[in-house]
Amino acid sequence: MHSCGHDIHTATGLTIARWCMTHREDLVGTVRFVFQPAEEGVRGARAMIAKGWAKGADYLWTQHITTSIKENEIFASRGGFLATTKLDVTFDGATPYGDAVTAAANAALQMLTLPRHPDGASRICVGTLNAQGAHATMQTEVRGATQTVADYMEEGVRRAAKSCADMVGVVSKVTLAGRAECLVPCAAADDLIERLAKVIPNVTVTKDRTRGSDDSTLWMNAVVRDGGMAGCFHYGARGRNGLHTSTFDAGGEDVTLPALELTARLILENHQKTSY
Repeated sequence: MHSCGHDIHTATGLTIARWCMTHREDLVGTVRFVFQPAEEGVRGARAMIAKGWAKGADYLWTQHITTSIKENEIFASRGGFLATTKLDVTFDGATPYGDAVTAAANAALQMLTLPRHPDGASRICVGTLNAQGAHATMQTEVRGATQTVADYMEEGVRRAAKSCADMVGVVSKVTLAGRAECLVPCAAADDLIERLAKVIPNVTVTKDRTRGSDDSTLWMNAVVRDGGMAGCFHYGARGRNGLHTSTFDAGGEDVTLPALELTARLILENHQKTSY
């Protein structure tokens, strides 16, 4: 289980899809819903965008629940998303005597002690390490405040894998598994999100607390580069246990109501037959 709210996002998406069908006589244009796989490995968006699913969109809206703010609070994500790269590493040796194990263990230590970049947040995580005799595998992730910082960290992973493999005479291979970008800001979209959120009863617009990485940035950046408008908003959970924990709990069905109403207002803003 990955406790990050993706089940909640799917439920809200389906609810809004049903709302659109109920109000389809009042809407114009085309509304498309994207239920994307493999977000956590930042692979799903990359594959779908490569197929052309982001082309031709005038507007694109994404959302995510968060425990960084309270229930009935919303903020527009004006930036803050870190660029990230997921890398799979393998070590293969000629003998079954543990050379690959040694290389992988040393590489993990080198990666976790990589010097950080002076130009912003730079992160490294060795998520898994499986090793036995002549074969070892690792799943790693780097993040950076800019693409330059993320690329710097990625080069560190590649360098550590090669040097540790060379040291014990095994072969290393680094494979790109997924990648997401920093967000290209779209002030018009962010302003619209905040303006519409402010008129929802009992909802408070709070300061931007965007953090971490998300491949929704690939969707938004693709639409903005193509001349469209794209934005992301976060809404608060009632449960205070953090995301990505085994005890994460949104805190009830109605916690999604602000997100549902804001999404409906965003759709009406640009798709209603008469002015909203």
